[in-house]
Amino acid sequence: MMLARRRTAALVVVLAALFPVAACGTDAPAVCGSVDELSASIEQLGQLQLGENGRAQLESQLATVRADLAQVRTDADQQYGAQVATVTAAASTVRKRAQAAKADPSLSTLQPLRTSIAELGSAVHALSDAVAGTC
Repeated sequence: MMLARRRTAALVVVLAALFPVAACGTDAPAVCGSVDELSASIEQLGQLQLGENGRAQLESQLATVRADLAQVRTDADQQYGAQVATVTAAASTVRKRAQAAKADPSLSTLQPLRTSIAELGSAVHALSDAVAGTC
């Protein structure tokens, strides 16, 4: 009887090692969600119609991006510091160019803003790629 229990216990340990519980995918690190949210915010930012009538939407979406970026910095800065720094610098450029476009909404300010939004999207995509292995 004692031998049968030991064999059963040993079998359970071996099976547990070979077939881990399937809950791994549901317990993704916080950085996965925060990078996804930032990516979605950047995508929405890129879809805005810039110009005189889009200023309020631009300001609102930039506030969302700032909040999402702050969360990414909290969740990812320690492990992905270089990528987070690149995203932060790109976001700063977008913010500066948005201020210039707000002061003078013309082709000479809107085109650089569009370019900086695209560069921010690329930086977030690179961060997302780096984080993907963790998620």
